[in-house]
Amino acid sequence: MIQNEKQQARKKTSPGLRLGLQVIRTLTGKPGWIRFRDLQKQCGEPTSASLSRILKVLREEGWVSVSPKGEGYRLGRIGVELEMGLRRHGFLREELRPVIR
Repeated sequence: MIQNEKQQARKKTSPGLRLGLQVIRTLTGKPGWIRFRDLQKQCGEPTSASLSRILKVLREEGWVSVSPKGEGYRLGRIGVELEMGLRRHGFLREELRPVIR
């Protein structure tokens, strides 16, 4: 019971930041564009208003890109650069080594 209470309290701390990080995790490594509704489902069904606000900030900061017609989202320039940098420096390989064994 105490563990569940801790998890619930944690979820209430900085919900906007948590949603933004969830969006980035969801888009990382995914090819192509993800539609708003699919992104909403994969991020735990946040309200449309909350997800829209988060996506607006992430777009403004370069973490997320929106398709030319506005129907989909993908990782933006900054997110892609970070992902490529981590791969180039072998970070992911070292982090995953214990899991792969």
